[in-house]
Amino acid sequence: MYGAKNISKSTELNLKNKKVVRREFHPNGKPKSEKTYINGKLHGTSRFYSRDGTIWAIQRSKNGIKESMEFRNDEIKQ
Repeated sequence: MYGAKNISKSTELNLKNKKVVRREFHPNGKPKSEKTYINGKLHGTSRFYSRDGTIWAIQRSKNGIKESMEFRNDEIKQ
């Protein structure tokens, strides 16, 4: 789905575990962000991308509470 120039947002829903993955895109079609929600709360690893599609930050959350945020220096391990 990344790179689709006419899509600005997409949502993937898994009813079994109430998981929602929300993706947003820059106007050029490159990914902007990817966030996972469980039971309506931000949970897991969120990724934020620059306009060229490279990761510039990673945030980890648990049950809606931000636990950590890493900003890209030279390299971020995924």
